[in-house]
Amino acid sequence: MRARSPRDLSRPRYKASATADVNAVERAGEMHHPPSQRLVTDPFARHLVQSPVFRLLAASGPVARFSLRTFDRFYGGNHAHVTLRTHAHSEQVRLALADGIDQVVVLGAGYDSTAFRMDLGAATLFDVDTAPTQRAKQAAIARAGLKPTGAVVYVDCDFESQRPSTRLPEHGFDPSRRSLVVWLGVMYYLTEPAATQTLSELAALMAPGSRLLADYIDAAVIDGTTPHPGARRSFRSVKRRGEALRFGLTPETAERLLREHGFAVTDSLRLGDLAARYGPPDGVWCKLDDWFGTLVAERAAQA
Repeated sequence: MRARSPRDLSRPRYKASATADVNAVERAGEMHHPPSQRLVTDPFARHLVQSPVFRLLAASGPVARFSLRTFDRFYGGNHAHVTLRTHAHSEQVRLALADGIDQVVVLGAGYDSTAFRMDLGAATLFDVDTAPTQRAKQAAIARAGLKPTGAVVYVDCDFESQRPSTRLPEHGFDPSRRSLVVWLGVMYYLTEPAATQTLSELAALMAPGSRLLADYIDAAVIDGTTPHPGARRSFRSVKRRGEALRFGLTPETAERLLREHGFAVTDSLRLGDLAARYGPPDGVWCKLDDWFGTLVAERAAQA
C-alpha cells in the first residue's frame, strides 16, 4: 500500500483520537440518566475519557445532562447514533459468542469498553486502532485498575498505511476460523481508497460465515447537500479537530459496496430503526436526525 501525503490522511498519526474521546464522554454522560431514559449503559466509559474537561463534565449529573442536551441541540442525530449503535454492537457480540465464534475484532476501537462490560468467555477480543489512541487507552485502563473479562490483544494499525490482514495474524488472529468484526465510527473518517482497501482486507481475512457490523455516513453530509443542520455542523466541527469526514454512502451504495466485497447484508438499520429496536422504555430523549446507517453482514462462501 503506497504511503499517502499528509493532506490525504484521515487524522494526524501522532495524536490520539479526539472524536473517540467525545464518544466516550457521551456514553459516560448517559449514566446520569435514570435507566428508563438511558440510551446506553456503560459504567466503564468514564474511566476511559481522556480530556480533563470532559471528565469534569461526566462527573456531575446536572452538568452531564445539560452538556448532552446542549451537544444534541447543535449536532442533532449524532448522540443518538453513537449511543444506540452500541446496542447493535453488544447484540452482535452476544450472538456471535453464542454461535461459537471466538474471535471478536473491534476495528477503530477508540475507547470502546467491550472488554470490561461484556463477558467474553473463551473468546479473544482484538482491539485495533492507531498507536497513539491505544497508548492513551491502555494508560487509562491501568490508572483505573480495570480488568477485562477475557483475553484482549491490542493491535496498533493505521488503516491509511497498514494492512489489517497482516497486522491481525501477526497478533494471533486465525483467518481460518470464523470471526465477528465490529467496524463502527471509522469508515467515514477514512479517505475513500483507504475505506475500500480496508473492506477488501477484511474480505480476504474473514472466513466464510464470519460477521461484520459496520456503519456509514450519508453521502449528502460529505457533499454538503444534507438537510440536517446538525450534520453540517458536525462536518465542520470534526474538520477543525483534524479528523475530517471524508467518505459517504447511501443505503443502496453501502449495501452494494459490501456485496461487491463478498458480504451478504442481513440487516440494514437507519437511526429510526435503532431507536425503535434499542430505545429505552421512556423513549429517546434526543434528536433523531437521520444521517447515519448501520449494516450487519455475513461473509459469503467464496466461489
